[in-house]
Amino acid sequence: MATIRNDIAFAENKQKILLALSIIVIGLLYLERERLGIKAAPDVEQKSEIDDLLKQAKSVMEDESDTITVRILKAKELYEKADLLASKTDYDKEKYSHLLFDYADFLYNYGLYRDSEAVYLRQIPLAEELYGTEHPNTASTYNNIGEVYHTQGDYPKALEYHFKALKIDEKVFGTNHPNTARDYNNIGTVYYKSKEYDKALEYLNKALEIFETKLGPNHPNTKETQKWINKVHAAMGEGRAKPSFFQRLKSFFKL
Repeated sequence: MATIRNDIAFAENKQKILLALSIIVIGLLYLERERLGIKAAPDVEQKSEIDDLLKQAKSVMEDESDTITVRILKAKELYEKADLLASKTDYDKEKYSHLLFDYADFLYNYGLYRDSEAVYLRQIPLAEELYGTEHPNTASTYNNIGEVYHTQGDYPKALEYHFKALKIDEKVFGTNHPNTARDYNNIGTVYYKSKEYDKALEYLNKALEIFETKLGPNHPNTKETQKWINKVHAAMGEGRAKPSFFQRLKSFFKL
C-alpha cells in the first residue's frame, strides 16, 4: 500500500512540476516577444466589429425615416464606439487614421465643431507618424482643422494650419496646382474674415488665376473664389470686383 501511495504522490508532484515548467516557458515566450517588439495578432472579431460600426454610421445617415437630429446622434454614437474599440485593439494605424479623419469630417459637416476639433487634434499626430510632415495626406488634415478653426472664428489658428498645408502642397505639387490654389483660397477667406483685405485679395487672386487656368472659368472652385473676391471688394467699398484673368483675356481679344 505504501508503494501505491508513493507512486500516486510522485505522479501528483510530476504533474505540478510540469505545470510549473509550462507556466515558466509561456512567461519566457511573452518576455521574448516583448523584447523583439512582436505584438499579439489583432482580434479579428473586434476589427470586423469596427468596420461594421462604421458601415452602420453611414447607413444611419442615409435613412430618411428619422429626423436629421436623430440620425446625427445615432451616427455619432456609432463613430464613438468604433473609435473607442480601435483605440483599445491592435487596429491598423492607417485605418485608424482614416477612421478619425472621417469621424472628424462628419462632426464638422453637422456643426459639432468642438468635437470635430478634438478628433482632428488626435488624428494629426497619427497622420504625421504615418506619412510625415511633408505628405499630401497630412496637408489635408491641416487644411481641414484649419477650416474648423475658421468656422469657430479662431483666425490665427486657422491661418497656422492653412499655411502648414500650403507649405506641403507648394513643395509637393508646385505653385500652379489646384491643391495649392485651394490653400490660397482658404488663406484668403480667413484674411477676409479678419478684415485684412489686401492680404485676402493677394491670396484669392492667386487661387482664382490657377483655378481659371487649370479648371476653367465655370468650375465650382473658380466661381467660389470669385465670389469671395467680390465680397472683399464690396467690403473695401469698391463695388464690383476687378475683371478676372479670363475676363481680361476675352476683353483683350474682343471675344
